[in-house]
Parts: sequence; C-alpha cells; structure tokens
Amino acid sequence: MVPGLATGTFTVVLERQNALVTLASPNMNVGEAADYLRVSSKTLQRETYNRQIRVARIGRRLVYRKVDLDRYLELKVLAN
Repeated sequence: MVPGLATGTFTVVLERQNALVTLASPNMNVGEAADYLRVSSKTLQRETYNRQIRVARIGRRLVYRKVDLDRYLELKVLAN
C-alpha cells in the first residue's frame, strides 16, 4: 500500500483508468457513449431518437461509433 493513499481513493483511480481505456474503443454501448459525452443515458437516448446522433443497431443492441459522437459534439459547438 502506498503511504498516505487511502484504499478507496486507489480503487477510484483504477476505475477511472479502466473507463478511459473503454472510451478509447471506436464502438460504444449506451452507457459508454453517455459517459464519453458526459451526458445522462436519457439525454443520449433522446438525441438518438431525434436523429441528432447516428447509431447502429445490432440485433436489439445499440452501438455508437466514436466518430459519430465526435461529429455530434462538433455540430453542437458550431451551433452555439
């Protein structure tokens, strides 16, 4: 154990690093995509339903491509 470092803090750091690795994937599920955009799952689903964000459907599963999420962010920045 590292002196002065609480076990709970260390766990959070590891979880954050794992999340960053997951977000580097070119394809994401709803939860990962919402985390990447830093919005709620509900907001992501609403934007998808309103066709603001492109999504692929594989069976019953929704798959978001990182490139499409980045494009959505760029359009939001340009719109403001």
